[in-house]
Order: sequence, then structure tokens, then C-alpha cells
Amino acid sequence: MKNHSQVFKIKSDSKIFYVVNVTDIIDCLDYEKSELKRFPSSGRIMRVIKYVFKEEKIKDTVIFKLPGIGFVNSHSFVTEEFKKVVEENNIKGFKFKEL
Repeated sequence: MKNHSQVFKIKSDSKIFYVVNVTDIIDCLDYEKSELKRFPSSGRIMRVIKYVFKEEKIKDTVIFKLPGIGFVNSHSFVTEEFKKVVEENNIKGFKFKEL
């Protein structure tokens, strides 16, 4: 994750928390194969209904964001490898949704 995000340590009373800021922004959405909902007035993307990624663009990453597409850039995307490491190490605070 070191090359793909910033990790901040936060202390609160007797607990320590970590905040992850994903900095790896990759334009890897396959616009032709994905299912998109667009704004009628401008044609800009409102939201992505079905994601299809260009695998060759994300083969060397484990966590990333998409560039500003409507509100999409607030979501982080991870690989199965990343999910497995989180689960094996019992790391709390992640919610995974299969796409």
C-alpha cells in the first residue's frame, strides 16, 4: 500500500486508529463495457451501475481510485489480494463490496 496511499496514525484516548488516503488514481474504467448512467443535459457520467476495468492498467496495484467521474472518485477499489490480506490479518474498518 505504501506506493498507492498515505496512512495516518490517530490516537484517541487509549485507542490507536489508522486512516488510509488512497492516492493512486488510475483511469482504468472500460467505458464501452461498463454500464453507465449519464446526466441527460450534459452526457456526463452520473454513476457507474456496472464496473468493468481494463485489467492491464491495474495489474501492478492493490488499491486505487478512479479519476473524477460524478461522485465515483470518493470510492476506493481493491484487488482480491488486498482483501485477502485484510481478512487474514483481522484488520477492522474495511467494507468490501464485490463488483
